[in-house]
Amino acid sequence: MTFRWRGAWGLVLLAAACAHGGEPEAPDAYGAKVAEGRALFGKRQFAAALEQFRGAIGLKPEAVPARLFAGVSAYWAGEAEESLSYFDGLLKQVPPGSKEEWQVQVQRVAVCHQLDQAEEAIKSIKRMYALRGPEGPEEAREAQGFTREHVYLEEFRVGVWEVFDEHGEKDKLWTFLMVNPHGAEEKVVRTLDVRLQARAGGGPAYALAEGEGAQQVTHARWDRKPAYTEVRKKALEVLAAKPEPAAAPNTAEVPAAPDEEPEAGQRAYTPAEKGRLAKAVALGLERGATRILQLSACLAEVEYDLTKAVRLSLADPKAARTYEKDELLTKYPHARSEAALLVQAVARAKPEDLDAALEHAGKVIGEAKGAYVQFVLLTAVNTRGGKLPKPFVAACAESDDFMVRRTAALMLGRGGDRLGLKALFDEVAKADPIGLQLLGYALDELLGEALTPCPGEAEGAAKWRAETLRWWAKHSERIVYAGGAGVPWILPPAVPEP
Repeated sequence: MTFRWRGAWGLVLLAAACAHGGEPEAPDAYGAKVAEGRALFGKRQFAAALEQFRGAIGLKPEAVPARLFAGVSAYWAGEAEESLSYFDGLLKQVPPGSKEEWQVQVQRVAVCHQLDQAEEAIKSIKRMYALRGPEGPEEAREAQGFTREHVYLEEFRVGVWEVFDEHGEKDKLWTFLMVNPHGAEEKVVRTLDVRLQARAGGGPAYALAEGEGAQQVTHARWDRKPAYTEVRKKALEVLAAKPEPAAAPNTAEVPAAPDEEPEAGQRAYTPAEKGRLAKAVALGLERGATRILQLSACLAEVEYDLTKAVRLSLADPKAARTYEKDELLTKYPHARSEAALLVQAVARAKPEDLDAALEHAGKVIGEAKGAYVQFVLLTAVNTRGGKLPKPFVAACAESDDFMVRRTAALMLGRGGDRLGLKALFDEVAKADPIGLQLLGYALDELLGEALTPCPGEAEGAAKWRAETLRWWAKHSERIVYAGGAGVPWILPPAVPEP
């Protein structure tokens, strides 16, 4: 479940296409527009991102990634009709039963609701359930749920998360997350859940409730599983009548405790994972912090070369897809779903819980088998936004993995830390042509048009490296951080000598 409903799934979608195969963006005009669109989307400049993806589509009208990204960006830019046109067009283009069809159907639900096309939304939901069958894509079978819709109540936005519950065993069916989307950081103000309960006379009952334990308030009950329309009406009545928030409970899923047998729907853990999970619990932190560390503990056992995957996606997309299937999806079938849960747990955590989790992360994920868990944590922190946890990000900037170092340095640079900018230029000095392309995208986000785009061929990349390092040697002391207004780092005009 997402905390930042605005664009959170879209961010994951954009990152996944970059890091885990899909059609790569070649180092040409099309690729430049897609890369810029990604960067703008990451800054939540949705209208500007949409313009870039429109331009990319103009260059390659049949390119699936650009059309998919354009659909996501159009939705968050307030252009729901345009968004639906992209998704409906893609459904005619992509292979039925493919990962791409799944991504389109997931996105299409909220768009249809936005346009008051409830029947069309239900068609996509039914198709999503069908795709979760044995012949469907891996992403569909592992998914926990989807965003049903967004509703606006005065200055608040309510995101509705619906779980997949084919067997009637999930303890929470819908979550209504009310956020204040204004300001630098979106803030959760209230959370309502439809929860499975036991009736006194036996059998299941359902309650629309808020809070946990002694603080729980029940707003409605049903003796049968309610329809979404019933739940929606009551939840919005409750939220509209009482807009001032209570503290939002943290309800992301948690792995089974290491000394318990996994419950239905949970996987069995290896001895190494149980050991890490035990360390997370033994720290005695608050629930939100423990949840983050438990999910991190599971991913610490994933030995997947993320940098190799990204490099292959640029050089040989077919090989990238094979590598992802063989080395991630087959060996670690739960990695993606647990990574999504970790992103959600970080996004919804209280600031003090996140700080505590990151402070103690080394005790749980120390000597991790690979850098995958670091990259997922960085992605989670980036998706959450707000105050940057510099000690953790700075530690990631020293990772042995190139993509982790690059991502951490980029995040530091976005936050105004000159050391992050310097780290990227240090990488430029030693990177090969593919690495230079990836570094060029990051530097373009931080410096704008101060540097030229990095060419794809080896000779051009070598020349770009020399020019870029000369620029840094000349201007590194003069550039200043401009904050969130446009390009983060700018080169002020030289002061003429008297």
